[in-house]
Amino acid sequence: MYRQIAACLVVCFFVVLTNYASAQSRYRVNNNPGVSADFTDLASAIAGSAAGDTLVIEHSDVAYNVAEVEINIELVIYGTGFFLVDNPGNQADIRASQLGPINITANGVVVSGLSITDARINANSVVFERNYVSSTLTVGDAGPTKFNIVRQNYMRATVPDLVDVVNSISMKFHNNLLWNETDILGDPTATNLIISASSAAMIYNNVFYGSATVLLNNVQLDNNVFEESVIDPLSTNIAASSNFAENSFLSLYQPTDNIVETDSTFEVLSIASRDAQFGLRTDIPNALLNAGSDGTDVGIFGGQFSYVLSGMPPIPSIYFYEQETSSDGDLEIQIKTKTNK
Repeated sequence: MYRQIAACLVVCFFVVLTNYASAQSRYRVNNNPGVSADFTDLASAIAGSAAGDTLVIEHSDVAYNVAEVEINIELVIYGTGFFLVDNPGNQADIRASQLGPINITANGVVVSGLSITDARINANSVVFERNYVSSTLTVGDAGPTKFNIVRQNYMRATVPDLVDVVNSISMKFHNNLLWNETDILGDPTATNLIISASSAAMIYNNVFYGSATVLLNNVQLDNNVFEESVIDPLSTNIAASSNFAENSFLSLYQPTDNIVETDSTFEVLSIASRDAQFGLRTDIPNALLNAGSDGTDVGIFGGQFSYVLSGMPPIPSIYFYEQETSSDGDLEIQIKTKTNK
């Protein structure tokens, strides 16, 4: 029965997608048995596409690649979101679009709404947004990059370095949740984020959770939350404004309007959703509300590009599906769709 429902949802999803505009061609990628799609794996989908095409990677229990796949042409790649069971009302089919390691080597690539193990960005003007990264993200490890945007991602893993920006300038890194759980094992060298001395970035509205450190060079640092995480003292050239920490280390950085409190103004909310729990408390006076340098909240739900629950990509989704057999034997199907921004 579930396969029948999933197959019907795939057909309905394809119909819904025909109503949104995209550049050049649009292809469906689906590896579910018995489902007819343009491609069944990521590598063949990339090889069969042209610059400017859109790939929609659909719900599946199985990853679309195991070995690293290179994204070497300009593509827009959308998934179905993640943690869909945590945040009902986003997708009727709660399975994610799962990828193994990827390496983005073409300029202008957009990757959104996917569950990814390791990701590497070795190109310019890449938008990496609304993804769940369960291992590492590395930027510029193969050479200089510039103008990349990393935003609205949920990155949580047990690794030495969660995000390592090796060589990238004019980078925007914002509205991300970073939680390197290596700190739970007592590793004092673990990092949530490294911005190397050969890089430069604007870093704002992120949450750095856990005690893994942050090593920063050449950054503008605004509206971030440091929950236990601290800035490594080897960091250089930091301008910090409207950040929050329970530790006094922010007093070392200019300007001086950073928020230092020890009363747990920020704490993980006691709710089931793995990403919604990083919102701000509103049941107590909260110094982080509307305290950002732009007048919005400090943390991932503030700023122009607020964190999007479940990483829903900006394409239509089917959030309700129901089927039943009528008295005369006809199959009646009801679906509800919505657009996502």
